[in-house]
Amino acid sequence: MNKSKFFTAVITIVAAAVILFIIINIIFDKNSKINQGNFRISDALITSTVELEDKSEGASKWEFDVSQKNKISMLVKPSDNAKIKEAYLEKFKISSKNNVSIYIEQDNYELNYKYDNIKNKKVNIYTEEREDGNYLIEFDIKNEDILTNYTIPEDVKEIRYDGTILNIAKVPISTITFNVKYNLVVVEDKGQVNKCKVTFSVPDGKIVSEGLFVERMDVTELNFKVNY
Repeated sequence: MNKSKFFTAVITIVAAAVILFIIINIIFDKNSKINQGNFRISDALITSTVELEDKSEGASKWEFDVSQKNKISMLVKPSDNAKIKEAYLEKFKISSKNNVSIYIEQDNYELNYKYDNIKNKKVNIYTEEREDGNYLIEFDIKNEDILTNYTIPEDVKEIRYDGTILNIAKVPISTITFNVKYNLVVVEDKGQVNKCKVTFSVPDGKIVSEGLFVERMDVTELNFKVNY
């Protein structure tokens, strides 16, 4: 075999190996039955709200700080009597065309992380085992102080303490929208590590007209992979 044919054969073998590797990874990503371990996400909700902090100094002045919050609620169903030993987020990434001041919170556990401090770090999340055997994993992603010391116009005689304040303040939804990406990691009591890729965008524009917005995520796209 001459050198030309030899190098052609080598390149062909390498290319075939790369293609096979890609195909295997696609199969493992798409087919949750292959590598999903003992946990499934049975339901997932995003509840988007707006919080107002009254900063009024007197009856004649109506002034608020305004923040936007998204509660992520996931029910994780175990099988084969599996128990969750630990849960955390990793590779957490926020992307936005505008400046956002993001905090990750679990109010019931006094947990609060500023996004700038957790970009490349493990984010511990508490879980709650329910009577039906499912685990509730719930935390908030808060965009802090999107309006500071905002004074309500004098011609506005009535407000609601919800997302409709954004309409009054003429805040375009595009300026507070951001994309979220992270891995939800569940560690089984026997040590097996399960990872689920999660991506979404918040908040939905309907928050401006409806005050709050609840969205059910597509759980068929939320599949755990076992990290052997």
